[in-house]
Order: sequence, then structure tokens, then C-alpha cells
Amino acid sequence: MSTWLWVIVGTAAFFFLSVGVSLAVAALLGRISRQEDSELFEAEFWALASLTREEIHQEQEAPTEQPAASERVGARRRHP
Repeated sequence: MSTWLWVIVGTAAFFFLSVGVSLAVAALLGRISRQEDSELFEAEFWALASLTREEIHQEQEAPTEQPAASERVGARRRHP
């Protein structure tokens, strides 16, 4: 066989091998995604995590209540 024929055969073999491996990986990932009892994530955890983070963020940004002037320490009292 000539050199160019070997190059063509090698290129074709590499192409078909890569397509076969790609299809096998796609089939495996498809089977994993179709499993109903998948333990890749917990829906409850995802739902609660974002709400907790938002609540903490809102508490940190909430303005604090300041006491009235008459209730402050060292405030002057007005006598009638």
C-alpha cells in the first residue's frame, strides 16, 4: 500500500472511532439524565438555600431602628 492510502485509512479509522466514543458517552449521559431517582441534586436543598441567602442579605441591609431623642442615654429632659 502506498503512504497516502495509509494516511486515508488512519484518518477514517480515527474519525469513526471518535464518533463511536461520542455516541457511547451521549448514550450514557442520556441514561443518567432519565433516571428519576437521581441523587445528583436534592430539590429541597436548592429551594431552601436561595431563600435563606436572601433572608440573610435582607437582614444585613435592613435599617436599624433608632430610639427617640427622649429615650437616648444622656438626653436632656425638658421640665414643664
